[in-house]
Amino acid sequence: MDPLVKLILPDKLLQFSAETLNRNYLNLDSFVRTIIMNRIKFIKDNLIVLKIFLNEILYSSQLRQDVLNGLPKQFINGFNNQLNSLKSRQQIIDWPNREIFRFLFSTLFGYALDHYVLFPQNLWNENEEIDRLITYIINGLSPQN
Repeated sequence: MDPLVKLILPDKLLQFSAETLNRNYLNLDSFVRTIIMNRIKFIKDNLIVLKIFLNEILYSSQLRQDVLNGLPKQFINGFNNQLNSLKSRQQIIDWPNREIFRFLFSTLFGYALDHYVLFPQNLWNENEEIDRLITYIINGLSPQN
């Protein structure tokens, strides 16, 4: 797991940052849609490795800590900058960035677990379900006016 945590994961997060966090998003919908579509593609492309990684990280507190300590600053800063920009334009709820991150990615993780790990044999209308996932997240993160 050491090469995965110290080399591959940081590299993939930097790639994610370059593809999704170094942009100007007009609104919450475009931000969430880009993040979700990017991560679903990543999950599908790397499912076997992610299953092994998930199995290891669930049982190793040291591995979890290593992952957290190895998060590239560019990834963290890019995500925070996007959220702060959306907040300044009142496009997203004014919660701490860490809570928004957790809400967004725990919802995505639940979707991925259901569709690709627990029930991959089910026939899904993927486009419809992804649209609902995005709508659900946007409704949860939109400011209440």
